[in-house]
Amino acid sequence: MASRGAALAADPSVRRATEMRRSLMMVAVGATMLGGCGPGEIFVTRTGDVTARIVTFDNRMGVPCSVTHTSFGDEEADKPTLTSSGQEVTRRVAFVTQLRLPAPFKPRVALVARCTGYQPSTSAETEVDVAWLATPRTQLGTIVALSQ
Repeated sequence: MASRGAALAADPSVRRATEMRRSLMMVAVGATMLGGCGPGEIFVTRTGDVTARIVTFDNRMGVPCSVTHTSFGDEEADKPTLTSSGQEVTRRVAFVTQLRLPAPFKPRVALVARCTGYQPSTSAETEVDVAWLATPRTQLGTIVALSQ
């Protein structure tokens, strides 16, 4: 009998079924824990790509720059995106929201560019598109780094 149990445990189809049951159990436990957020509330991460071109006021190409973003006026502490002047940069923003919202969620985001030897420059704060299935892209135009 013990050898039959060992043979079943070594069978790949039995192992897959056991892993499937285990992962379904983890999903059920996770759903139960989310139940504490309110009856039937499910939270998702909505993302969006925000794009802008970085240039210097004197049109110098290749100046090292780092780009961060602000959400609702507060600068995010995420790792900055490294780029250089003359390049287009894309930054992904993410927000955790309820799955079902009463109205479209349009966060206000701005990009902040810091180029070596220039003042930090910020794009206009703009409502961006975010989604939880497909990641939409919002173009913010051009950010001009001014002299110090």
